[in-house]
Amino acid sequence: MRELNDYPIAVIDDDYTADSAGARVIRALVAAFEARGHKVLAGLGVDDARAGRVLYTGLSAVLVSIDGFADRETLIEALDAIVSLALARAPDLPVFLYGERRMPDDPPVGLMERIDGYLYLHEDTPGFMAGYV
Repeated sequence: MRELNDYPIAVIDDDYTADSAGARVIRALVAAFEARGHKVLAGLGVDDARAGRVLYTGLSAVLVSIDGFADRETLIEALDAIVSLALARAPDLPVFLYGERRMPDDPPVGLMERIDGYLYLHEDTPGFMAGYV
């Protein structure tokens, strides 16, 4: 039987390579996953995810950034599309949102019911977040 570590964790973030505090924390989180023996598909953009290039049944989890969107409507539309695609292919796949800021006011209940958690990047250590996921 294959170990859970055999299945990669996908990190969907258009700003993964940016020189920002949030991008540095998420790269540290990826390093924490790798230190625990997990494979990670990082540096994937929202367009990659929407095209289904990374959301296949062989993932152990998906992390999606909520930062970098022009407005709330664009954010919710993108998140809904990514979460729907991920769960359509693997209904039990853990999906986590993360970001530097809180989710916009009144996120759709339907979206929040389908995710497994939210990571506040500046409130916990990368090692703690990696263990939580």
